[in-house]
Amino acid sequence: MPPEELVLAGDSSGAGLVMSLLLTLKQEHVEMPGAAVLFCPWLDLGQRLPVDSHTRMAAVPSSDEARLCAHAYLADHPVNDPIVDPLSADLTGLPPMLIQAATGDARIADAKALAIRAREYGVDARLELFPLDAHAFQLFWSFLPEAADAIDIAGSYIHEKQSASVKSGPQRASASSRAH
Repeated sequence: MPPEELVLAGDSSGAGLVMSLLLTLKQEHVEMPGAAVLFCPWLDLGQRLPVDSHTRMAAVPSSDEARLCAHAYLADHPVNDPIVDPLSADLTGLPPMLIQAATGDARIADAKALAIRAREYGVDARLELFPLDAHAFQLFWSFLPEAADAIDIAGSYIHEKQSASVKSGPQRASASSRAH
């Protein structure tokens, strides 16, 4: 499968891993996937963005727990390295992305900040907010109607991006190669 037909997806810290992979591909001048889907991204490992204390009922780590998780993940790697800090990275050339978050998610600031930053760097970033008090709510698709809707929307987005890639064929791939 050609890279432009691939769509990367991740939820919470997995969305952070998707962003790190995209930034690494960019740094290494490797062809990008066609799109990314980020479900309730947790990106701010340095904890610079505010965490909404009113949304603490959403299951996310406390500040101390988040600090421990970030420290374990980073293993003494600098937290301000753009590869692990997409909120301070140059996002130019990244593929289109769908970002979903819940309005009651304590990490909603990460999703909003990424959408703003991506657009500032010319990335086609679509932010969708759902009126829920849950982090990574898409996991609850089997019994939460909003989660099922979010998954349906993500599926349609993926289908749209893959269909566009197949229709554009080698032209898109060669244009993408020239851009890197």
